[in-house]
Amino acid sequence: MRKEASHRERLAAVGETVAGISHNAKNILLLMKGGSQLLDRAIDKENLDGAVDSWKIVKRGIDKISTLVSDMLEYSSNKKPAKSMVEVNDLICSIAEDIEEKLIQSGVTLELELDDDLPEYAIDKTGLQRTLDNLIVNAIEAMSGGDDHRITVTTMKLDDEDNSLCIKIED
Repeated sequence: MRKEASHRERLAAVGETVAGISHNAKNILLLMKGGSQLLDRAIDKENLDGAVDSWKIVKRGIDKISTLVSDMLEYSSNKKPAKSMVEVNDLICSIAEDIEEKLIQSGVTLELELDDDLPEYAIDKTGLQRTLDNLIVNAIEAMSGGDDHRITVTTMKLDDEDNSLCIKIED
């Protein structure tokens, strides 16, 4: 009975892991799909600048899926977060650009209320980006029908002494 219970627990853990990975992959593929749709429109209109901008979105999606695959391969190695100095507002603006097509298709407005005086923070950029992507995309998917669907992302420095940061996402 203990072996069976242990086996069920392992299967449940594998299922949760697969669900998490699938969710991240789905979000990245939505980014790439939106970028490719924008690219198609730009090509149809012979808008080279629009095509270049749209390709950047697709390319970011390729980079993200590559990172996700690398992370999956390193999952069992108990990898520590890779901290680097990050401009959090720039990261959020990049996410907003990445999901622009999904926002348009869903009729959702994304408002950014970003503190202009934020310093760079030593954080795991990939981890934060995935977290924010997931929260925002989940909020978009949770909204259905009606008018005035809005998501607000706010950044603010909380404390000068310890350099605390707050990122708030409201829908």
